[in-house]
Amino acid sequence: MSAAAIIGVGPGLGSALARRFAAGGYDLLLLNRSRPPMQAVVAELSGSPTRVDVRPVDAADRKALVEALTAGAAQLGPIAVLIFNAVALTPEPLTRVNVDALRHDLDVAVGGAVTAVQTALPFLAETVRSGAAATILITGGGIALHPHASAGTLPITKAAQRALAFVLAGELRPAGVHVATVTVNGTIGTDPGFTPDPIAEIFWTVHAQPADQWETEIVFNG
Repeated sequence: MSAAAIIGVGPGLGSALARRFAAGGYDLLLLNRSRPPMQAVVAELSGSPTRVDVRPVDAADRKALVEALTAGAAQLGPIAVLIFNAVALTPEPLTRVNVDALRHDLDVAVGGAVTAVQTALPFLAETVRSGAAATILITGGGIALHPHASAGTLPITKAAQRALAFVLAGELRPAGVHVATVTVNGTIGTDPGFTPDPIAEIFWTVHAQPADQWETEIVFNG
């Protein structure tokens, strides 16, 4: 069985993504800074045939992220789906934000994503050779499309992730790897219509797109 690696498995969207891809037949490699949300997913799936490998890791720690993804793939089998859902936010106005904090947030959002992609690529290529779907999905935010000052560093990191998704999509499409960003134009769990499970379903729908219908960005408006 192939594995779906999900980076950033909190109690909201990350957990919903884990449930949805488990329902789709994937084993799960779950990565998050905090262990309890991942353990909650393990408990929820305890009666299913899904194998779940849980690895606490900071997405900004390149060495630890590489080790976790590599070890998880050795445990579960090739990574066929890579979902980057990790986020770091400093709420200070940019005129007062500590530059080191901004750098850390970019290290998570962009550095972590690039590290994850580079590490997963050999496994994704193996998946393509097997004839199965290989997908990289990045959780985007509407704040990248409509930035405002009250959101701290988030407009910067989400805009960078959006650009990353488009660049990767152009580079990896010829290799048979589908890269897309699901741009969530609202606050998950707070705004009406933005509950985690329907958003996770969008991720699954994008993953299941045939190659001649691949999209690079899907904007979810609730």
